Amino acid sequence: SAERLLSVAAEIDAMRNLRHVNVVSLLGVVQSTRHVLMRMEYAGPSTLMKALVQSDGSRLPLSRAADLYRQLTAGVAYCHSQ
Repeated sequence: SAERLLSVAAEIDAMRNLRHVNVVSLLGVVQSTRHVLMRMEYAGPSTLMKALVQSDGSRLPLSRAADLYRQLTAGVAYCHSQ
């Protein structure tokens, strides 16, 4: 729908200018008649996912969990400040 397309366009416009170490960058956009493809920065092996897999179902050490949480909230705070 036109409303959905405007919503996607607004998100893309917002993402184009985001530059932060904890936020994956938007590198390009290609639009067809049916799809919008967004080319994103390659983030490599996810630090969060790697930490969760390595924990093997047990709790992360508090210092590691706090560091991951700090990174996550720093990225979200940056996005909301833009």
